[in-house]
Amino acid sequence: MARIIFGTRSVKIKSYDAGELEMSELGNAKVEYRQKYFHLYFIPFFPTSKFVALRKQDGELYEIPRPIRHEILKKIKKEPSTPWISFLGPILLLLAGGIYLGNEAYDDYKIYRYSKHSYELTAEWNMKLLGALNTDDFIKVEGDKINVESVDYLKVEEIQGDSLLVSGFETSFGYRNNLASDIQQEYLNNIAKLKTVWVKRDVLRSAVYEDYDEYKSEDTQGISILKTEQTYFISRIDRLDGAPLIRSEQSGGYSSMQQGNSRFSVHMDLSNYGGAGKIVRIENMSGEINWTTPLPLDLGSEKSERRFSLSGDNYSFDFELDFVLHIMTKDGKLVKYRALAEKGDYTPGHVFRMVE
Repeated sequence: MARIIFGTRSVKIKSYDAGELEMSELGNAKVEYRQKYFHLYFIPFFPTSKFVALRKQDGELYEIPRPIRHEILKKIKKEPSTPWISFLGPILLLLAGGIYLGNEAYDDYKIYRYSKHSYELTAEWNMKLLGALNTDDFIKVEGDKINVESVDYLKVEEIQGDSLLVSGFETSFGYRNNLASDIQQEYLNNIAKLKTVWVKRDVLRSAVYEDYDEYKSEDTQGISILKTEQTYFISRIDRLDGAPLIRSEQSGGYSSMQQGNSRFSVHMDLSNYGGAGKIVRIENMSGEINWTTPLPLDLGSEKSERRFSLSGDNYSFDFELDFVLHIMTKDGKLVKYRALAEKGDYTPGHVFRMVE
């Protein structure tokens, strides 16, 4: 069983010889002014008292008789200051606490930085997609109010100029990534109770807050889209036209490893939640990554999620990770996805469907 070791010890503050004190009777011995302190596992925690002791030639400390002790203290006059070492325990605790809190704050900042970049990049892309909607698009929305009936998706039914007919429906699987076929099936399951309304494109744009801090503010409210009590934010837009639906995996989606000469190998984990297809080309938009993943790369079928990885080398942190996937669908149609990650960022990247 472990023992708790504690007690009192002392440390020398200052030493005086007989000449300094004008006390020849001390001979070659030295007078030490010492600080007594309480210790825990031999670590000083707080001072208790000061005293003087005699250090003789044999190296041992001896107690000084009271009359001589009083005479010595008169000669010394000014008591030495308490040494900081007496407070070493609290200092170490404060230092450890500061390091812990600093690490926590830094971790919180990294989470905030990633969340901000991720949100604003997605919001920017949502604004682009809102300008090029078609009737294959499903808009993922978040209800802003608690305990008020909400929908999870808006399906674009019809487009007339700047006006869109959208139908809202609820799903049973919430926000998690789901197969395109699952989303479409939920739409069909709710066909008899769809909430349908005409809405201006600008109203949908106003449901996208492009600034993360504004979006997270308690004063920020969603937009009334379906003319109900509930208000909404738009979180993403999926085009479910039978083509592959590519998303990055949010745990370890993008990583890199030192290769030498400031060059890195790069690895990105992705999934296809949509239809069948093949990646036929990877086009660098910045940098000169040498992609080593064999092409064409089969992306599976619409019946199950297909996870896959892209790897390359010769990546430099001087550039943002930015490349385009050229994908041939099972119907022979070419679609493109753009993959993005911040310069020098080890967090998962983001993949967006490109539209004309």
